[in-house]
Amino acid sequence: RLNSVIVPSTPGAYTVEVWLEDPEGNYGPPAFAILRFDDAVPAAPAPIAPAGWLAAHEVASVAIGHPPGPLPISGIRGYAISLDQGDEGSPCAIQARCADAEIDLPGGIDDDAIAVGPLPEGTTFARVLAVSGSGVASELASVPIRVDGTPPRLSLEGIPSGWSSDPVRLSATATDPLSGMATAGPGGPFSAVAVDAGAPALAAGDSVSIWVTGSGVHRVAYFARD
Repeated sequence: RLNSVIVPSTPGAYTVEVWLEDPEGNYGPPAFAILRFDDAVPAAPAPIAPAGWLAAHEVASVAIGHPPGPLPISGIRGYAISLDQGDEGSPCAIQARCADAEIDLPGGIDDDAIAVGPLPEGTTFARVLAVSGSGVASELASVPIRVDGTPPRLSLEGIPSGWSSDPVRLSATATDPLSGMATAGPGGPFSAVAVDAGAPALAAGDSVSIWVTGSGVHRVAYFARD
């Protein structure tokens, strides 16, 4: 009975030859098997999350940059991925190795994108391991995904306590504790204020002002986008 075979320490494919020998020293026909051994650790992958902040209902697509070569001789079986909002976490129970059931993208090195979400508000970390063909996991790589589902907080300044005999300058100001209101170009945050259903005054960023003129009672609307 053959209990074990010692495999060389260098990764590779090894041919094992086995035969039986009787007490008189006669050899039976040999049998052959291929043993494939690979304990090399893949380089870490490079996950890429959407830039900026997502709305609460959006689904994020996480792309995974391939681990740089040289790759293990067994190749890359796939990628294991977990999502959490804590300081630590791992896709696999034993981080140095991943079971087949723990590999979320099992289609090889080019199976490198996954949709996640909708996600909870705040920062969620996508943590990714590249897993070799023999189940050996890379160092952990992570990328933050930021979600903001709360509207900006608004205030309106300059409203007189009673009637005014002069034009009134009103300023609408917005604050947002997550994604913020910093100016970021045409598609970024803006503030707006309108008087009597007229065309709104718009400004990029967290504040905008408008003059109210004319006798009477005026209705003011103000809003913002983070």
